[in-house]
Order: sequence, then C-alpha cells, then structure tokens
Amino acid sequence: MRLRYCLIAFTMISAAAWAQHKTMPETLFEGRYVMVLLNNRDSAQFIKAQEMVNDNDGHIIHAFLPTIIQGYLTRRGEEVLCQSGLVREIVDSVFTGDMTRMSERDRMIVRVWNQQFKPLLATRGQEEDGDNDRTPREVPGKYQTSEYMMGSVAVGVVFVESDGSLEKSTENWDDYSKEDMIFQIRKGLDWWAQQGGYRASLTWNYEFKDVTTKYEPITHAYNDDENWVNDAAAKLGYGAGDGRMLCYEYANDLRHRYKTDWAFIVFAVAADNDDDGNWKNSEAVAWANLGGPLLVINNRCDGWGPERAWEVMAHETGHIFNALDEYPGGSRGNSRTGLLNVINGNAADGGIINEECIMKAHGDRACDFTRGQIGWIDENRDGVFVSDYLNISSRFNKKMMLAEAKKITPSDLKIDFEDPRVRMEMERNKKFYSDDFKTNTRGWNEDGASYIRNGEYSITNTTNWLQDEYSDVEVRVRVRWESGSVSDAFGMDMYSRTTNQFYTCVINQRGEVMAMQIKAGEGYYPEWKKVASLQKTGINELAMRCEKNTITMYVNGAQVASYTDDGVDQRGVGLRADEGVRAAFDDLEIKKIK
Repeated sequence: MRLRYCLIAFTMISAAAWAQHKTMPETLFEGRYVMVLLNNRDSAQFIKAQEMVNDNDGHIIHAFLPTIIQGYLTRRGEEVLCQSGLVREIVDSVFTGDMTRMSERDRMIVRVWNQQFKPLLATRGQEEDGDNDRTPREVPGKYQTSEYMMGSVAVGVVFVESDGSLEKSTENWDDYSKEDMIFQIRKGLDWWAQQGGYRASLTWNYEFKDVTTKYEPITHAYNDDENWVNDAAAKLGYGAGDGRMLCYEYANDLRHRYKTDWAFIVFAVAADNDDDGNWKNSEAVAWANLGGPLLVINNRCDGWGPERAWEVMAHETGHIFNALDEYPGGSRGNSRTGLLNVINGNAADGGIINEECIMKAHGDRACDFTRGQIGWIDENRDGVFVSDYLNISSRFNKKMMLAEAKKITPSDLKIDFEDPRVRMEMERNKKFYSDDFKTNTRGWNEDGASYIRNGEYSITNTTNWLQDEYSDVEVRVRVRWESGSVSDAFGMDMYSRTTNQFYTCVINQRGEVMAMQIKAGEGYYPEWKKVASLQKTGINELAMRCEKNTITMYVNGAQVASYTDDGVDQRGVGLRADEGVRAAFDDLEIKKIK
C-alpha cells in the first residue's frame, strides 16, 4: 500500500457555520459517559474490568493501563463492576476527589477528563484563519498497522522537544501544555469512537513518552522534517535510521505489549512561542502517513486554534486509517484507497457529491465515502463491517451491533467496494505460478547485469528477489552455468523476515553444492561438498520446500539439506549469481503446499 503525506492548513469557516458546528456527535452507545478509577496494578485485572463494561452493553473508549478507563457504562455494568472490588470511584462529571496518591500520569489524565466540563483556560491569543496549502508526498509502505478502523488501537503519544544542542530551543512542553494537547488528542479520537458506535467498538489505549531532539521542530518547513523526525525517532529505543521505519517498530511493539489490533504514533510538537503556529514557510499545521504509522501535530494549530486542535487530530487520524483528503487541491474524486478500495466520491475536485465531512477539513460527520475508506460498510445491515477479514468483531457485543445496524437509517448512496477476502485470495493465488522467461511478465529486474533472452533469465553479480513472500510453498528452478568462474556460486537464496535468517542452496561449475543456514548476526564460512545428483555440465534443478517450520533443499530431486526455521511466513526467495559467474535460469515454478 502506498503511503502519502497529508499536510493540513484548514480553510476558513464562516461565523454562521461555526455557530452551528457541533463539537461532539450524538452517541450510538448506551449508558452513562463515565471515568472509572480502579484499585489495580495488574494488566489482567484491567482487561477483566474492561470486559465487565463491554459485556454488559457499555463500551470502553479510552484505556489507560492499568488504572483508568473512560467510556459508556450501563446500570447493569456498573453493578457488576462495583461488585468486583476493582473500583475506587466512578464519576460522570468533574472529579474533585483526592489525587495525592495517584501517579503523575494518572493525575494528568484526571485533569484532562475535567477539562471537558469547563471552558479551556484562554492562555493563547486569538488565532488567524489559515489558507489551504497542502501538497501530499509519497513514502513507501512497510507494515500494516492500521488497515481499517475497528477494535483496539494503541496510540503512542510522543512529546517532542528541542534540547538546544544544535539549534536554539524556543519551545518547551510544560504540564499545562501537555494536558491541553492530550485533551485535544483524546477528544479527536473520542469523536471517531462515537461515530463508529458498537459496530466499530473503538478503544484507544494510550502510552506517553517525552523525547528530545537537537533540532527545534516547529522552525522547520514541513518538507524539511526528515532530520528532526529521524533524530526524535532514534530516541524511542529501536535503533537509528529512517524515522518512519522506527515508528513502525514502535507501533508494532505497542501492539504487542498492549495486545491491540492496531497502533500508530503521534509526534506532538510545541509551538506556543512560534510567530504563526505553522511549519516554516507554510500554513501547514499537521500531517500524517496514509495508512500509518506516524501523525505529526503541533499544539497551536493556526487557523483553528488550540481549542479546536481535536478536529485536526480527527482529520489526521482518518489518514492513518486510509481516508483521503476531500478539500480543494487535495485528493481527486477518482482516487481510491483503503482495504475496500473505495473511491473519493466526496472530493471537492471531481467528486460525485458535496457534503460536509471531517476529511473536507470541517464538519461534524464522516461522509459515506470516508466511512468506506476506513472500512465502515455494513452492506447486509447485520452489524458487521465487510472489511473485517481478521474477525476483530468476534469479540464485540453482537446484540448491540445488530441493534445499532437496525436503528440507523441506511444511506441512499451506493458505495462500490472490493471484498477484501476475495481480493486477498486472488492475490494469494497470483503468487503461485510458473515462468518460462519467454517474456518479462513478472517485473524481473533487467539492468544490463540481468536480462531475459532466448527464454532464460541471465544474471551476474546479484540476487534478484521475488516480489512476494511465502509460508508453505515449494520453489523449483532450472539453472545452468553460462560463463565466468567455475568456483563461484549460483542458485537460490531464501530470507526469513520473521527470524532474520538466510538460507542458501547454490552450486558451482566444479560439481559442488553449498546448502547452508546463516543465522542473524553470525559469520559463516562456505562449505562446498560433492553431491552425486549434481551434473557438472548442462542443466540442474534446484528446489526449496518450506513446510511449517522446516526448510528442505534439493538438487535434481535428491535432498541435500534440511533446517528448522521458527518463522512460518514472510519468506522471500531470490535467484542468485555471484560476482565472477553468469548463470541462466529457466522454468521457475512456485507451488503452494496443500
């Protein structure tokens, strides 16, 4: 899936429109909206408390492991929860109790909760309205951490601040600014949960981090973010390098530790002292990767102001789950995205309708096309979204899902979509094929050192990898020596991404075979051996059979090696010829093991 930047600099909303603008939708959930403080330090008990709420027709929207849950609690759910002995207090308004024994994080969460019941303190001046000036950028994809918006989502909120070691530090996160930012983030995510109701059953699980960078982020242009993003991401504890790839590592770690369905990262940047609250030389205030994993937002949000930063957060979260921009100059109406490959039909540029929508930069609703792009299509009105190929909804409250589906008036608009199960099966089947190399129909690399000629694929000094990855599969290929060294290797390599291990089955013109397992971080020495089945001249057939956790190698039908690999999927296959030799491959066959 392609990733795309969205840079947001919201358009002006008239006074009349603002007067009618709702800050929150009517809820689809039953019960009271409450905060539950738990007498708990155990993650298992925390999950038990969540289940008590959800099993009794309520729903947890915000989860702060292991002590605080916020969401909708029915009367029966409250009775069960109170009988469990886990509850310290349940409140549905301002919390005025004793916070001296709470952790600093919990005190912050409680203060953020209290903010929704009183006006925000006016600590910043009136903001000027910004103009639309957003140009998407493309970046490559790697993992699927936010395919469709359902279930539990881990959100890593990272407060980024300059340490002044390279550039002058002009911004700092104080406690108030952090609480204000968390309030806006929470409110934006709460908005999506209210929109999705029981059928989406969204629960946001939060983790907060502080990191420093030698740069001052807000003083950089939005298209000059690489240095500070890379530097800040390197402080997350997953090594150094490309910041977005490091954010994928963090997102997957969050997903594992919090046992959630999805995860994404928010880099929150302070901009209190900035002259306009935008990235340098633009009116952009936020951006996100289409499909995740990273969302960047500053706390000033010029053009909206800090009190409405939640709408920026909601808009950008839409991008995290594959929704496209709909404002003028954004994505066009014929663009498609998301697991369901839904058209951008409400786009200002070329759309077929023109409705208010959060992805059009303002509006208190998500239009039908946006809902389709994030996976929210209930075609049969059975309460289950068609995108849910992972069966996330099997954990949801089926009674409330069905009741919600029947209660909502269906849209007259027919949204075309692709069933993900059908498409994925087709894609899986496309991976299994045979290639006689008469023409280049599979996108093989041809660069001078590699080329298809006379029904063979000739390569030297490279390993050309197949585009797909495999689990249980048998790969066979016929190969012959063309020219060059008689001692250098040519044949087939395999890489297991799950275990980070290499496997090689190669031959040379001296009639020798090298079959090896090379573990991550370990050195190795070539071990050539004579094999009776190998022909010194002419064509030899090499094969690798991957079945569950066993990889077996063959030369001309005779087994030459077998290894145990704990990774049962994500295995890549490559055709190889070393620097001093040219080899020609033919009749490649990839078969699925039944």
